[in-house]
Amino acid sequence: MSHNSAPAPVGRRPSLSLCAIASLRDKPPPANDNRPTLRHTQSPANDALAGDMFLGDALRLFAARGLGAARHAAECAMHAIAEGDRNGFVEWLGICRTLDRRLAATLVARYGIDGRREARR
Repeated sequence: MSHNSAPAPVGRRPSLSLCAIASLRDKPPPANDNRPTLRHTQSPANDALAGDMFLGDALRLFAARGLGAARHAAECAMHAIAEGDRNGFVEWLGICRTLDRRLAATLVARYGIDGRREARR
């Protein structure tokens, strides 16, 4: 199967005109539109965003453990509550909830601690 296009020349970069470079330099940086507004922060839908505070930890755990990350977080939560560490349980429950809501719901049903109100305050 043949191609009609020639390979890109080695060592050549696409050139920008001086006007294009100057216009890129003169543009202000983009505005951060991710900042919550007052209306956004008072929304009851933000309860669903509570898992975002555990997102970084959950992603790191997922990178280390793969698909077993939620199960590992649940086991760590059970270990923490067995040691009497309620705050540790809430932390691991939040990570577990971020990865697997059903598994987290079984922990809440088993131990009776939801942890959403006391998470990372």
